Amino acid sequence: MRAYPIILLLLLFITGCSTTDYRQGAGAEYALVHTGIQGVSIEFLNTAPPPKVFESQDFPIVVKYHNQGASDVKDGRIYLTYDHNLIEIKDGENPATFDVTGKSMTNLKGDLDLAIFQAKAIKPINRKSQATQITATACYKYQTNAVFSICVDTDQNGIKMREKVCTVQPYAQQSQGAPVAVQSVTEDVAYDGGDTSKIKMQFTIQVAKVNSGTLVRETVSSDRLCAADFGKVSQPLNQVLVRASLSGSALHCESDGLLELNKGSTIVCQTTQPIDATLPTYVAPLAVTLDYGYIDTSFPVSIMISTDPFQK
Repeated sequence: MRAYPIILLLLLFITGCSTTDYRQGAGAEYALVHTGIQGVSIEFLNTAPPPKVFESQDFPIVVKYHNQGASDVKDGRIYLTYDHNLIEIKDGENPATFDVTGKSMTNLKGDLDLAIFQAKAIKPINRKSQATQITATACYKYQTNAVFSICVDTDQNGIKMREKVCTVQPYAQQSQGAPVAVQSVTEDVAYDGGDTSKIKMQFTIQVAKVNSGTLVRETVSSDRLCAADFGKVSQPLNQVLVRASLSGSALHCESDGLLELNKGSTIVCQTTQPIDATLPTYVAPLAVTLDYGYIDTSFPVSIMISTDPFQK
């Protein structure tokens, strides 16, 4: 690992050590944007669909989607589930494709838009009216970005005649503006073999799904996520890809970074190059990125389909 300039070391002594988030400088933006447990939320627009329609009547179904998290979505899908004996959707419209931008410093609420489906009511069989329900499902790739201020303790034995700017301790965050969160990080520091001039670091990263949707491995395509038979075949559920870096240098994570939450909530990542222990103890940013697919389903909306009273 490269040596840090003297000016940077002096700044670290001045700014001190944060025990939770990396908030100095650009970190202020991180703290404002990367908060909350939502990804893309969806709901039906009021009166679209209308509560009651007649047979053969054309009507719109409108789904509002809102990216309330801190990750942009490209090539997502919104899929409608409905009774094909009572409702017909125009060919090519289901599922709908969408892109939507997440939160940023210039848009702290994230973007929202509408997916519009053109539908037609089908005459109920052997009855004057029949109630039915429509459900919308959003399927998309998402990303969680977490940054922690980590104490790089280069003086394990406490023999250097200088005051440390920070101490090694557990680090915790509640959310990062995504439905999957890095909840805590613990670190272990050791000398690199018998060489007291170099240290190595290992981080145990705890991950959790913090919202109610379905978590799927990020290699599953958006089309596959929203396929009608998705729940009928085996899927790589509750899997995330974990990547981490310390001061911009990539760490090596076990299992090639694949964390299966069904088997455990932690993954271990470690430095690949020794760190110069002759430097004073300093604070460095640990960045953790989670990649995954996510599925979220709306509350169903009810619609009454009636026969036309003016037709015989």
